[in-house]
Parts: sequence; C-alpha cells; structure tokens
Amino acid sequence: MATFTKKILQEGSGAVPAPGQTVTVHALGQQLDGTNKVKFWSTKDPGQKPFSYVSGKKKVITGWDDGVGTMKLGEKAELTIPGEFGYGAKGFPAWGIKPNATLVFEIELLKIE
Repeated sequence: MATFTKKILQEGSGAVPAPGQTVTVHALGQQLDGTNKVKFWSTKDPGQKPFSYVSGKKKVITGWDDGVGTMKLGEKAELTIPGEFGYGAKGFPAWGIKPNATLVFEIELLKIE
C-alpha cells in the first residue's frame, strides 16, 4: 500500500530532497471527517513560521516524509495520507487528530539544504 497519494497544485523545478537534507516547507494540515477537511495546523497561521526538518530520517510521519521526498523545489502539492502512515491508532489528541484519521496536507517546498 502506498504511504500517500499526491496531486500537484503547482509544478516545481530542480532536484528533489535526498535523505539527510534539511527541507523547509509551508504546510496546511487537515484531517478528513467524512468528506469534510478539518484544519488542525498551518504554518501560515499567526505566530507560525515555515517548518524545517531532516528528510528521510523519520522525523515526521511516514506519508509526509515519503511525499515531500518526491517534490521539487517550489512545488505545491496535496498529499493524502492514510491513517496507518499518519498518526496511526493513537491519533494526535493534542491537535484533535482522531485515531487512524486520513490526513490531507497542502505542502509547498520552499528550501532544500
């Protein structure tokens, strides 16, 4: 089973991140509740900033890491991540994410270092 599905919203250019590189993204996180998307996080909310992490090192959920690993610099994409490749059976109660929730992230790859 795939860890994500991707819909490109804006084409990027150049290389994709390699494991061990630091990536910086803007992201909007939502969970599916039936057919509705319910926002739980955005790097564009007041007080937030772009999110950086080390690619390919299990620093974020599996579907996110795998999905961003396919993105080119400047690309915007919607990643849909099944619950087992998101927060799993425990969910993430602090953000209101239900157990086994399907997650939808709109991600823009801003920087690869």
